[in-house]
Amino acid sequence: MDQNSVLGINTTIFKSAKIIDSTVGDFSYVQEGTKVLSCDIDKYCSIGGSSFIGLPEHPLEFISTSPVFYDPEQPLDKFLVKKQLILQPQKRTIINADVWIGQGSLVKSGVQIGVGAVIGAGTIVTKDVGPYEIVAGSPSRLIRYRFEKALIQELLESKWWEMSTEKLEQLSDHFNFPEKFLLELRKIC
Repeated sequence: MDQNSVLGINTTIFKSAKIIDSTVGDFSYVQEGTKVLSCDIDKYCSIGGSSFIGLPEHPLEFISTSPVFYDPEQPLDKFLVKKQLILQPQKRTIINADVWIGQGSLVKSGVQIGVGAVIGAGTIVTKDVGPYEIVAGSPSRLIRYRFEKALIQELLESKWWEMSTEKLEQLSDHFNFPEKFLLELRKIC
């Protein structure tokens, strides 16, 4: 983890995972061999191993896409420039709360993944993923939604992931029944 990164409480970064210029929220984890670059990961996210979140881009408008033409700070043997040419800054990738990214997935920089989304193992994400969508493939495509539209709307409106752990613990008997969870949530809020 580099000095520009911030970890939340009860966050786990597994051995050989690299977190660069990123934030990882409370109760989230990043498994072994994963690289996270310029990314904001919210609470309760599960990031599978051997994934790359925030894949950087190469300039398409330069004479070449090779870093030897624009970035002598890269770990290459020879460069054709003495200083870094001005590039667009790395786009931040946003991973909202309760996202599960499967093993070996690739997520392009600048993409936003909605609350509760699931990214299937080995998926290549090149565009935004909506809340509670399950996507898979190369490039990613919508497989289905985790819940019915009305339930998704209620979950989003509840913003349960922003609740204190104490309140969530009060509702722990209902984690496996989202409708009952929401009903009980209304009673304590």
